[in-house]
Amino acid sequence: MKPSWFKFPVEIQAIDWPYQDKFPPEDVVPLLNEFFKYPAIFDLHFEFHEITRPEFGLVRSIIVVTPKFSEKRSKDDYYAIRVFQKSSFNENSAPTALDLAKYTQKRIKKLIDTLGPHYPRTHFLESTKFVVVLQPFLFSPVCDFTLCVDVLNLLKLIYLASKARILLDYNHNHFLRVNDENLFYVDSDYMGSKYPDEQSALVANLNQAMIFITHENAKFIPAELLTLSKQNNSQLEFSKSVIHALNNFVLLCKKDWDNLSPKLTAKIQSVEVALQNIDI
Repeated sequence: MKPSWFKFPVEIQAIDWPYQDKFPPEDVVPLLNEFFKYPAIFDLHFEFHEITRPEFGLVRSIIVVTPKFSEKRSKDDYYAIRVFQKSSFNENSAPTALDLAKYTQKRIKKLIDTLGPHYPRTHFLESTKFVVVLQPFLFSPVCDFTLCVDVLNLLKLIYLASKARILLDYNHNHFLRVNDENLFYVDSDYMGSKYPDEQSALVANLNQAMIFITHENAKFIPAELLTLSKQNNSQLEFSKSVIHALNNFVLLCKKDWDNLSPKLTAKIQSVEVALQNIDI
């Protein structure tokens, strides 16, 4: 893996087998061989790296795997890998309390169905013991939400999550700007269970997403909500609901105005000005 492939700070560490005894290579590697269509001996033909983007949010690393079938490997040969154990049982024992593999797979599929083009292409490799989740590794920076298109894509994600009645995990590291047009949510899970209705899911997502709204980018909200509102009636109603929720957010903050930090005060003032410029 070449550091020159990254245009932002990154920590790269080459590692041997990343799972110690928890997931033995003799159980997992055959699944990788089948996926890459390259029957090989593990310790000669696969390599792993631990990658960390240290700029935003919680600093969490991800394990990346690539086959060593070529000296001229490209970015397309690197995959983020996660391994989950299936519930095990036999005639003399009860099944484990939670089938983590089944649970995780179900929630990732929910994200795939919900977010569509805003979620990475995903492959599930299954054996009797494990599920291996592979996604193309994205050499993309954590989104800093400084562009108007970032705010538009954030609103799109809130819309999609609200329609599905789920709450995304708004950790900065989970949102990557893959290009000038698209924003990817890359976590393998979301928060909690389904909300009872779309409106409560919208409010929950918007409240959490406010961490990404600043006094600099709040000015983009009117134009991007207007763009959304013109797509269809569903997004028109969503845009109106966002305006209502933002007004409530401003009013709630003003009740405790004297105790707000200067940074939060500036953000609220910018959001309030932005709301005055919305005509939907």
